[in-house]
Amino acid sequence: MSDLVVALLIVFGILLLIGLIILCNNVVIIHQAEAMCIERLGRFNRVLEPGIHFLVPLVERPREFHWRRTEIGVHSSSVKGRANAIRDRTIVSSRIDLREDIFNFLRQEVYTKDTVQLNINCLMLYNINNVRRCLYEVEDLQAAIFNTAQTQLKEVFGELTFSQALSSQAYVNAHLMKEFGGVFSAWGVEVHAMELLELVPDDTISRNLKKQMVAERTRRGQFIRSEGEKEALNLRAEGDKGVRMNLASAEQESMRKRSEGQRESRIMQAKAEAQALQIISNSIMDEGDSANSISDYLTAERYFKLLIDSGRSKARDVILPYDPKYIESGYIKRLPTVFGVNGSAKGVVRAKVVKPLAAELDDLE
Repeated sequence: MSDLVVALLIVFGILLLIGLIILCNNVVIIHQAEAMCIERLGRFNRVLEPGIHFLVPLVERPREFHWRRTEIGVHSSSVKGRANAIRDRTIVSSRIDLREDIFNFLRQEVYTKDTVQLNINCLMLYNINNVRRCLYEVEDLQAAIFNTAQTQLKEVFGELTFSQALSSQAYVNAHLMKEFGGVFSAWGVEVHAMELLELVPDDTISRNLKKQMVAERTRRGQFIRSEGEKEALNLRAEGDKGVRMNLASAEQESMRKRSEGQRESRIMQAKAEAQALQIISNSIMDEGDSANSISDYLTAERYFKLLIDSGRSKARDVILPYDPKYIESGYIKRLPTVFGVNGSAKGVVRAKVVKPLAAELDDLE
């Protein structure tokens, strides 16, 4: 009897252990932002949401999901220690992560409209919003996304020139997001953003771009230098112009002042001469002479000045006007004072008095 009890206990323990194993294998706890696809006898049955679930043993089983996960961060390197890099890791799991993730497209070669080769690398921000579609609508979701992206990238860059490709990354990102969003939504993938991680031209193009950049900077430097020299010349010309204008204004003001001074001097001289003539006129009138005596006095004075100026001439022959009225008035007696005594002075000029023709005819008669 004791042997039978022991045997029953052993069998019960084995059955209990098998039941616990089956129960543990068929009790599933789904975490937040996760999902699991359940198949019953090979057919899709349901999608498990976050919580605790029980599976029918030997009838229901989860569907495995193959996916490539991109990890960006710090990881170890056997050669250089720790370094920042982008690493892809292929995972096989029955649990599907519904959180937003990054899909790293492999580096590929594309050609622009002007046949320039570019090496590009893109990142896609996505999340899976339909578990059933991503498992049953496409055979290999990862390969489908990659091949579609490769085709779209070649199409987009084939419509752009090299310069446009370098300066139109926002346009490329928006276009890729629009195209990928429509295609990938049918596969249960929602695209949030597309970013060009790298856009590197060919080595030959890179060298030519460096030469072009150096030439452009040299040209820019020469242009800035020439603009500076031009500005300096303009400033110097403006300064010279201002100096000349100031000098001209000063010269004009000086001439005006001199003219005013000469005018004032002449006015004062004329007033003095007028006063002198008035005094002479009054003196002559007091002596009882006529008004013609004043004009004769002035004419005789001018005649005498003419004789003095003629005496200073360097010519050897000087012709003087003859008027016996002024000679008889005593002015001609001053000729020795003008020409020197008996012509003995240095540089003496011999004067010859020329009579008018009418006076010579009277002398002949």
